[in-house]
Amino acid sequence: MNEVMLKINLPPIIYNSKLIEQFLKLSIVDYKFINPSKYGHINAKIKVSHSSFDVYKKELSKLYEEKKDLCLGQGKDYLIVYPQEKSLVGNIYFISSKFPKINFKDEQIKTLMKLLNSPLSYSATEEMYYKFQLRDIKRKGYTEQIYTVRNYSEGLTNAFWRMWFGKEYINFFEKDELDKAPAFYKNYSDGIYFIQLFETPYDWNTKDGIKITEEFKRAVGIDAFYDPQNPEKKLKAPDFKHLLNLKK
Repeated sequence: MNEVMLKINLPPIIYNSKLIEQFLKLSIVDYKFINPSKYGHINAKIKVSHSSFDVYKKELSKLYEEKKDLCLGQGKDYLIVYPQEKSLVGNIYFISSKFPKINFKDEQIKTLMKLLNSPLSYSATEEMYYKFQLRDIKRKGYTEQIYTVRNYSEGLTNAFWRMWFGKEYINFFEKDELDKAPAFYKNYSDGIYFIQLFETPYDWNTKDGIKITEEFKRAVGIDAFYDPQNPEKKLKAPDFKHLLNLKK
């Protein structure tokens, strides 16, 4: 898997269509993350009426208003908008096969996070993401896959190539500790702390990539991250109760 993904974790909100339209304009027109040729609910099978975003945005808004989610595609690339009103599993998920031509830049993601009131985003290869997302549980006569961490209120699956921490995580990890933690690059601005652990997303499984990932987790708080050697361990996380009262 050479594809690079970006996951923007969402608060428990069903956004209104105007805000989603604003998000799509930034992602499609301004940042050019994807130039969709198809869209749909759950899957992307409906052909986009290609002329300009200002024309086919009406098609997208209509479907979002009806289904409260969206899936847009272009070849192997996808953008999935999946908000959830009563839980912390809602997210926006990009998958791109065109890295580094299409990249998820620091300031772009900060703008999207502030628009969506997102507390956390991260980017990695799909291979790294899926390696830490699921684990196998042996049942009687079969093996079942379950999530390592169900949602961000229960901890983090891992430290990834690029991470954007909102105020909840900055307070939880403490900014001074994030300042001191090892990383390839860091930038704190607009109330969001951007951390890039290693140079490229494909370095995650190298000796140096594994080393700095583990060093980062130990520096900021190893108890916040899933441990495959102790999968039942209760993880630490910020308090997100205030997000339950948000309205959009």
